Amino acid sequence: MYSIDRSINAAHAAIDKQQVGMWRTQVRNAHQRAAAAALGLLGLLHSPLVQSSGYTGTGWEEGARGYESALAEAKREALPMIVYFNTEWCPWCRQLNERYLPDSRVSSVLRDFVKVSVNPEDGDRERRLFEQHGGGGYPGFFVAYPAGDAQAVKLSPFRKGGPWSPEKFAEEINERVATLYERNGVALARTSDCAGAIDYFEAALDWTELRQASLYYNIGRCYHLQASQRRDRDLLSRAKSYYEKALAHDPSHEASRRALDGLADKR
Repeated sequence: MYSIDRSINAAHAAIDKQQVGMWRTQVRNAHQRAAAAALGLLGLLHSPLVQSSGYTGTGWEEGARGYESALAEAKREALPMIVYFNTEWCPWCRQLNERYLPDSRVSSVLRDFVKVSVNPEDGDRERRLFEQHGGGGYPGFFVAYPAGDAQAVKLSPFRKGGPWSPEKFAEEINERVATLYERNGVALARTSDCAGAIDYFEAALDWTELRQASLYYNIGRCYHLQASQRRDRDLLSRAKSYYEKALAHDPSHEASRRALDGLADKR
């Protein structure tokens, strides 16, 4: 018994963090497969679409090779990108495939994206791509902007309080693109590349209704910085106009209020 215990303890000690992580992923996926089987039976009662398959929509690249092609195009054309990790047996993937992605409001938003669908169970390259994006459960729906430095953000319409509508999902995709543009803009502003930052902030304005005040303020700050460096009153007036736009959109935006007050004190 003592030697067996020693052998067991030694085996346990040999398991490193990576092996534990792989084991946890396998367990999680096993639970998801079990859930898929149970929910598949329920789906027969609620949907005429019972065939389960990975997503292969029109305009979507597929697999690791498709990812490389999509990534190159997104960088070359400075386009946002969707990376969608899904499997044939995942019930939540099936809901995305059948309810959300074909919806006209979602497909209209995704028209301007480079898109790739990857099944991590198709091969080692696909699995590595999934792990590079953080792994975890399925579906893994990522919004990215490869031409910039901001990390891709994961998005799911399946929430604890209940699933989003397709319309809400489409809106949130737009918001994630705006977030990525804004993060890239902030990063450039910190290096004093105000012209590049303003380009990102202005691009973000086309994607969001919720972040307008923040973006107007950031543009104003960039012009304000340029005005201070160049002692340019025209740039200072431009900064003031963007602070005012921020307050017009959100009268409670304190940063813009303070910036305007600061300009008034200097006169």
